[in-house]
Amino acid sequence: MKVTLVSVNAKYVHTGLAGRYLYQRGSGFSEHTVDHQEYSINQPLDLIVSELLRNPSEAYGFSTYIWNLNEILQICKRIKRIDSAIILFLGGPEVSFEEEALMEKEDYIDLVVRGEGENVFAALLEYEFNSSKFKDIPSITYRKDLDIVKNPLGAPTWMDSIPFAYTEEDLHEPGKIFYYESSRGCPYSCAFCLSAQDGNHVRYRSLEQVLEHMSIFLTHKVKQVKFIDRTFNADPVRAMALIDFLEKNHNGITNFHFECSPDRLSPLFIERLATLPEGMVQLEIGIQSTNPETSKAIHRAREIDLYRRVIGELRMQENIHLHVDLIAGLPYEDYVSFRKSFNDVFSLRAHVIQLGFLKLLKGSELRLRNEEYDITCCDDPPYEVLKTPWLSYGDVQKLKWIEDLVDKYNNNQGFLTSLSFALDQFDTPFDFFEAFSQYWVNQELHLRKHRRGDLYVILSKFSQKWALTENERLEWEERLLFDSLYANGEPYRKDHPATEMKRSAKNAIADLFLGNQLSLEGNQRKQKYPDVAIARFQFLGIALTEEDQTAIALVFHKKRTALFVQPCEVYQLKEENEDVQFDRLVIRL
Repeated sequence: MKVTLVSVNAKYVHTGLAGRYLYQRGSGFSEHTVDHQEYSINQPLDLIVSELLRNPSEAYGFSTYIWNLNEILQICKRIKRIDSAIILFLGGPEVSFEEEALMEKEDYIDLVVRGEGENVFAALLEYEFNSSKFKDIPSITYRKDLDIVKNPLGAPTWMDSIPFAYTEEDLHEPGKIFYYESSRGCPYSCAFCLSAQDGNHVRYRSLEQVLEHMSIFLTHKVKQVKFIDRTFNADPVRAMALIDFLEKNHNGITNFHFECSPDRLSPLFIERLATLPEGMVQLEIGIQSTNPETSKAIHRAREIDLYRRVIGELRMQENIHLHVDLIAGLPYEDYVSFRKSFNDVFSLRAHVIQLGFLKLLKGSELRLRNEEYDITCCDDPPYEVLKTPWLSYGDVQKLKWIEDLVDKYNNNQGFLTSLSFALDQFDTPFDFFEAFSQYWVNQELHLRKHRRGDLYVILSKFSQKWALTENERLEWEERLLFDSLYANGEPYRKDHPATEMKRSAKNAIADLFLGNQLSLEGNQRKQKYPDVAIARFQFLGIALTEEDQTAIALVFHKKRTALFVQPCEVYQLKEENEDVQFDRLVIRL
């Protein structure tokens, strides 16, 4: 029997974990052929269907999530109309709850796997998808004549029995994000999250197996490993042992992303994290709200002072990239309250603020208790909030426009010097983003796409009504210019005095720089001239160095790497008579 497992990811760089687990489990059945195909929701559905049926299988299984359910249902519907004999089965969180209603509505779905699927898929293969055996397989909901039958859930999967998901071919794909699962479950019971269904119980892979898998990633020098564990530091001792191993075997390339809880980050643990190589670890901390009533309702009753202490200490060494999460649309949080939550979180100075919107997920406590909260959300995935008794639809839209600009101007790290200057012109960070978003929408900028360089021009135009002195205005424009050069290697405007220079003079300095700093030969240096930019600023010297001179000349070297998009390296250009020096500047702002 031939079975094809299908992953439909949100982006090309993502890797579907569930389908790979089942593929590895199915490879142990020599009498069956198990295939795994991977696509993204950005590909035409007709193309996906035609590719799946180019070498037809007897059964197709799909992993469903809030980002792909609609697309998967359309794919399944078309496959069934083309060949009604094909068996279609779905798994994943989007069909693990309320699946009977879905199957009643979508009559082309033959079978649903609820919860964990590794053992269930093995049983389906063992019984060759024989419907007379379905009654013996736990955790499935299936059709029997005109009825829909729901079997009880099976026992949890032993974590060490779950195979390593990736093949050698997978590990050689450049630029991919590799997801990894070292535990299932969560010690917390957040009302918006499906992990609360596990009853505060966490199951772990053995540390020995996890370290073996990490060695594989490190040996292949993959770009990023993203742990999908709900709380990486649920067991702090185990987490510390993993960190020790990753540092000992650090390859200078692979980045590890973890979600962690601040109340399990002890001072000793934070001290340990502070010693890690820069860029090795990325931490995500879910705050969601600082409104006490809201935090109590979602079972996240933590004080902002805890976040401020922990994130402040993590931020000090500048070696760990920090993400913090906020959710708009939670119970008891109105627009004024959210403004405070936003300002509280922004003051923590994390590198990225992920402003999300409540999704009433199937199986979550908030969805089950929504008669009490009366939150209005979309009927279709991702079930995102439209309005609440505390936030009007108009308020939600305002926050969506703010979220867009937070992502463009704060999270992409392209406005390191200019954003702080802009924030100083307003009472709070929220007030800046609110006013900027109103300008953005009034100018209908939300209706079109923008190149990265356009963002500097738009912010400059928005600033025209600020009450700045002449020198402040000149400094402001220099900050925008510096940021565009640092982030992109190119000035956002060509007519700024700081970058005015004869081509021959610019090439002469570039030639010296490339020869002195990179030891390149003549022809190699000429080929690299476009990667070098030079600017002479009149107001940024004190802001960028410990010197007391306002004027400063800088060389920006654009870094081109296969895996990472990195900002420029910046050097201070010092010229005394015929002596030219290039001193590396480390930008810490």
